[in-house]
Amino acid sequence: LVGHYAGLGRYGKKHPLAKPVDRIDIYGNIKSYECIEEAARDGFEKNSISKCCRKLLKSYKGYIWRFAGDDDRDLSILHKELAKRDWPVWRKDIDGTITYYEHVSDAIKQYGLSKKHIYQCCKSPYKRHYNGFVHWSFIPFSA
Repeated sequence: LVGHYAGLGRYGKKHPLAKPVDRIDIYGNIKSYECIEEAARDGFEKNSISKCCRKLLKSYKGYIWRFAGDDDRDLSILHKELAKRDWPVWRKDIDGTITYYEHVSDAIKQYGLSKKHIYQCCKSPYKRHYNGFVHWSFIPFSA
């Protein structure tokens, strides 16, 4: 046996300093990992996850990363990141017609709305256009 942590596992959940981490997506869905090493097996860089957990980075690969149990799960960071990109959106009219736009810029061109306006509607709990008759969402509406 060599070293102080011999037999406990140099990396991974068996390491005495390992902490569980949470990966939070734009919709608030949380995937928990027992340690950063486990998250790395899903194709993420350990160093970047660690920087997010220590609040040196805001997000990494479109996710917020936090040590499990941290209260700071503010999705506004991801919404700001999302606003920089051209993401898909769904529009639901008052008659129930649902329209999918692969890019928010397509909806902007068709309706003459600002990108900011559509994003504000999507992240609002009501997801409504100012007149209340059109709903916008980042996720599909149920039929």
